[in-house]
Amino acid sequence: MSKLTTLKEAALYIAEKYVFNEQNYPALAKLTGIDTKVFAVNHSILHMMKSMPGFIGTWHLLNIGNFHMQDVKEHKANHEKVMVKMLVNALKLVEVMGVSPEEVSTTKQQYDRAVTSYDSLLDYMSNIAAQCESYDHGGKFDEDVVKQNAISILQLVLAGLNQDEDKTPCMQVPFQYKQAIALIPDYMKSK
Repeated sequence: MSKLTTLKEAALYIAEKYVFNEQNYPALAKLTGIDTKVFAVNHSILHMMKSMPGFIGTWHLLNIGNFHMQDVKEHKANHEKVMVKMLVNALKLVEVMGVSPEEVSTTKQQYDRAVTSYDSLLDYMSNIAAQCESYDHGGKFDEDVVKQNAISILQLVLAGLNQDEDKTPCMQVPFQYKQAIALIPDYMKSK
């Protein structure tokens, strides 16, 4: 396999390796239609939520500046892993919702938000989780709400990785967009 260099290549790699089917997820054998989509959305959000404690802890350490150099080395390595996994799950989430990564761009507003706060990321994830929970309780799964929040998550992750190379890196990430894409195969468990 050649090195991944673009968002499109990364999305195709993830779509090939990270497949929601009965073989990888036996629970899907009982599901059809919208139930399958809700499962995939919920699964992606759960993976992202598992990464948030490491993401938040490292974000604080790297941006507040009250740390020892050994802590920085450890947290930078953890942050790399967390950011790559966030990128993988964000790309999978938009794929599930029928959006190609080419349709998602980082705006100045998204960039500024990523520089100052991870709260928006939590809000978007919570909005999607609320849609999954509503559906689990017999309510509506609003695909438009989920789709917009999925796009916003990917925008923030991309802004955090400094997709636009002419800008100062967001969140003092010790690597950027192209490095994160290249690292995807190293951090993905193949199904």
